Amino acid sequence: MDLNGDSTFSLNEPAGFTDQLLKVYPDNITQNVDIYLTNILSTGVPIVADALNPKEYALQPNYPNPFNPSTTLSYEVPEASHVTIKIYNVLGNEIATLVDEEVQPGNHQFVWETRNILGQELSSGVYICRMQSNDFIKSKKMMLIR
Repeated sequence: MDLNGDSTFSLNEPAGFTDQLLKVYPDNITQNVDIYLTNILSTGVPIVADALNPKEYALQPNYPNPFNPSTTLSYEVPEASHVTIKIYNVLGNEIATLVDEEVQPGNHQFVWETRNILGQELSSGVYICRMQSNDFIKSKKMMLIR
């Protein structure tokens, strides 16, 4: 029984009611008593995994921008797919490949340390970040200031 003397429990009752639930007195009949305890906390709001996944592909603006010596890049993927993110200079030359792999749905983020394919530090200038996945292609301008 709970603190009110009945066999139902409510979230409005004091937190200590579980102590009463577990007490067995010597004069009570205790044969064939099954007690199942769970430790599940609930806010009453179900979380649906699909609701947390983005609905479409997106490449977010890097921050900070302008940046030095590094910048954070974020992107969103609604379904498992192959994602490629590359950095180009304003002449269209590929400077670095940051992502080239199969990724799971969700929000992804990483830090670019402003180095090229050879690991050399880049000079000040405007760079283009390009994301491609399936039919989605998006580019963003970034400015490195040394």
